[in-house]
Amino acid sequence: MGSGQDQKKHLVEAIIADIDKGIFKPGEQLSQRRLHALYGCGRWVAMKVLEELEASGWLDLAEDGTRTIAETSAGTLMQAVELRALLEVYAVKKLVPMITAPFLKRLHTLNHQMWQACLDGEYDHVARLNREFHQCMVESVDEGPLSRQLGQLYQLKGFYDVANFSHEEQVFKSYGEHAAIIDALETGDLTRLCYLVRLHVIDNAEDWFGKA
Repeated sequence: MGSGQDQKKHLVEAIIADIDKGIFKPGEQLSQRRLHALYGCGRWVAMKVLEELEASGWLDLAEDGTRTIAETSAGTLMQAVELRALLEVYAVKKLVPMITAPFLKRLHTLNHQMWQACLDGEYDHVARLNREFHQCMVESVDEGPLSRQLGQLYQLKGFYDVANFSHEEQVFKSYGEHAAIIDALETGDLTRLCYLVRLHVIDNAEDWFGKA
């Protein structure tokens, strides 16, 4: 099952990247057969990939069952921004009583690795480390519905962070915001922590909207 899940994850990311590059256009149809022809995946993987892309807002489902590349409005993105902010604030509130030294070290390491990847010009790696930083906090609290819901939001059109980390200035901004969040976790300042997490999500909305 692990290999199938890994294949599904990589294929979802590949298709999102292809949509972001304009290889697939809004209104263009995607089907299991087409995914098999283009990416060589099996029926189960193709079906699961289409379901995840639909759930994440990348595909629209018509009454006849066909799926097409979706348009994304600013209103849809604003709702997603607010939902992600609410869920991440909820997660860190539950996280504070569970803080350990190894966990904080892990966050520091991920943040420093993200900046180093930027200096090395490896922006795809920067994006993966950024997502891992956020998922590390959420999954330390919950590996069930909360984690799954945020996982879908991280894949949502407009949130796809490979496109959002394409220059050093943006990465340095996130690096600094991550460092401030870690500091608030270390001191246990819940009010400041919630403010910083919400600001970190909301403050990037303009960049995301620009990618839509």
